[in-house]
Amino acid sequence: MHIPDVNLLPSTERLWDGKAERFAWALLLVGWLLFLLALVVNIQSANALRALEARAVGVRREAAQAEQQLAQREARLQEIVETLRHVNRLETELDALRRQGPPFSQILEDIRAALPPRVSVHSIQTQESRVVVEGEAGSPSLVIEFVRALREEGTATNVVVDRIEHRDLDASPSTVYFRLILEYE
Repeated sequence: MHIPDVNLLPSTERLWDGKAERFAWALLLVGWLLFLLALVVNIQSANALRALEARAVGVRREAAQAEQQLAQREARLQEIVETLRHVNRLETELDALRRQGPPFSQILEDIRAALPPRVSVHSIQTQESRVVVEGEAGSPSLVIEFVRALREEGTATNVVVDRIEHRDLDASPSTVYFRLILEYE
């Protein structure tokens, strides 16, 4: 493209001759190159920004999932702590029950199963890990049979004959009163 010369000065006094036109074209070319370079850099920056935003969204999503998992783990940990507290309470209650001795129903079942004919029990008293059984029998040998059955079939760790005696003169001469101590540990 040719720009018409509108300079009215004589050519000897002109500051610019055809060089000015070439200089203007060079400036225009440099401007366009700088513009294209800025455009390319802007496009690359926008692409990099979009990639970073997408990565940030992914990281936020992972962080939300991690936070949710952490909350679930904290809830499970709290459940475990509560379960351990419950277990500790149960163990404490179990120890207290063990110190009290065997369940009374078990003691009664042991006595019922071992009780021979012509032997009757008048009282059963529990004292921690010991049980005192008092009653009467038709003969001392029936008391010994009762003790043997308690030792063999019962859950007591030891059965001790505390006493066997005749009390009533009116009762049958063979009737005896007994006191047994059953030990549970």
